[in-house]
Amino acid sequence: MGPHIDPLAVVRLLRPGQATAWVERAAGDGPTPVIGVREESRRIRRLPPDAPVELRAGVYTSPAAIVIPLLLRIGPERSDAIYEIWVNAHSTDFGLFDALAHGARVVARLYGDDHCKLERTMAIPNSIGPFFREARAAIAARPAWPMDAFDRARATVEAQHDSVWGLWLALAKS
Repeated sequence: MGPHIDPLAVVRLLRPGQATAWVERAAGDGPTPVIGVREESRRIRRLPPDAPVELRAGVYTSPAAIVIPLLLRIGPERSDAIYEIWVNAHSTDFGLFDALAHGARVVARLYGDDHCKLERTMAIPNSIGPFFREARAAIAARPAWPMDAFDRARATVEAQHDSVWGLWLALAKS
C-alpha cells in the first residue's frame, strides 16, 4: 500500500473474510507489518484469547512477474479461518516486503461489522522473516514488472489451486 493511502479506508472497502497489509512506523520502533482483517464481529468475539495464529508464504515465479501469497490463519485450521494477501514487492518499493523480512513481529488487526470498528489486535512472532529475506535477493535481481503482469501471474497461481484453502495446504508442503 502506497504512502499516501489511508489503510483504514482500504479496510472499510473489504468484505468480511478479506485482508490487506501495510507498514506502520512508530517512534523508536522499526517498520512493523500490519495485516488488517475485515471479519464479522460475532466471529471475532468467538475467538478465544489464545487463538492459534499462523503465517505462511510462498513464492511463484513467472517470466513476467513474481507473486508472493501471504496467508494468515486465525483460529482452528480450516478454510474459513484463512486470510490472503498478495505481496507485490515492486509495487511498494520493498517497504512492506522489507518490514516482513526484518520485523520481529507482524500485527494483525481485526475489524468488525460495526462501522469497521477495531475489535482485536494480535501481535504475532514473525516466523516468515527468513522466507522474505531469502526471496528479497531473487526479486531485487529482476527488473520491475507492471501491475498487469503481476495480476496475470497471480491469476495463474490462483488457477493452480482450487481455493485459498488449497493454497494454504500447498504452502504447508513447501
